[in-house]
Amino acid sequence: MIKGVLSFMVLAIAMPMADAVSTDEVPETVMITYHAKSGSEDELARVIASHWSVARHLRLVRKEPHVTLRGSEGAGLTYFVEILTWHDGNIPDFAPPAIQKLWDQMNALVESRDGKPGLDFASVEVISDRSAASRSTAAPTDGARPKAASTAALSIAARRTAPPSKLPGEDDTGIAGID
Repeated sequence: MIKGVLSFMVLAIAMPMADAVSTDEVPETVMITYHAKSGSEDELARVIASHWSVARHLRLVRKEPHVTLRGSEGAGLTYFVEILTWHDGNIPDFAPPAIQKLWDQMNALVESRDGKPGLDFASVEVISDRSAASRSTAAPTDGARPKAASTAALSIAARRTAPPSKLPGEDDTGIAGID
């Protein structure tokens, strides 16, 4: 009987305390630049795609915004840029082992470049939404290329609006190249 009363008292005390703790998520949108080691570009692209897939499966990131871009700099050195939103900005500090393992793989495939780390993170803010971007860069239905859109904007718009088949300029990982 005493054990039951004590359990009830602990529960009665703990419940108001639990209400005082905020469970509100504060999302964080980040831009990650990956400076690929020469020869590791395809493997890095696969690991980036796998990271996104695992993070979505574990419900760590929001579906949108998300974009992954591939570009080159200098003497043909490849870099990738990925933009994603964590459901909560604290998730990276407490990432599950499956995500940490992918981060280890990423770190092995990147290099420091021009004084910047192999993985360069920046917290960013979305200032335009997808619907506005789609209206300004969406491909015409007759297949003609819009005249005022940049190649990067076209890659982003095509990736978001095309059917799941491989797009022109994409490799087998589904990552669009940028000029």
